[in-house]
Amino acid sequence: MVDIVVGSAVHMHYNFKDGFRTGQQLIVGGVSGDSRFGINFYTADGIALHCNPRQGEGEIVMNTKTGDEWGDEERIDCSFGSGDSFEISITCGDTEYFVEVVGGCSHTYSQRMPKEDVLYVQVEGDTSLTKFLLNN
Repeated sequence: MVDIVVGSAVHMHYNFKDGFRTGQQLIVGGVSGDSRFGINFYTADGIALHCNPRQGEGEIVMNTKTGDEWGDEERIDCSFGSGDSFEISITCGDTEYFVEVVGGCSHTYSQRMPKEDVLYVQVEGDTSLTKFLLNN
């Protein structure tokens, strides 16, 4: 288990040893800013999972980027606004990611790139983190 609790951090980065493995769970918590932020699972060739809460739109957008090409977006209604506390859980399944906003919405996102290819996860954008927890 990796348990990193941070005070106001805009970016968080964690390197995986053997990819994002089945059963692993990432929990990210904090306070949202005025604009977007993202939780991105990077590979050598792109982003296996881009989880992008959009406070102004009341949605979370998920997608995959291979090289310079984005795939089709998947959007879920999930409203938390600027300045709101949040906690997002992302669990790796065999062929999908289970994304849940604690106390809110959830979505199953089919993996479009091999989970074993995930090199690192990074939280980027307008947020202040209070929690970054990886359960093995």
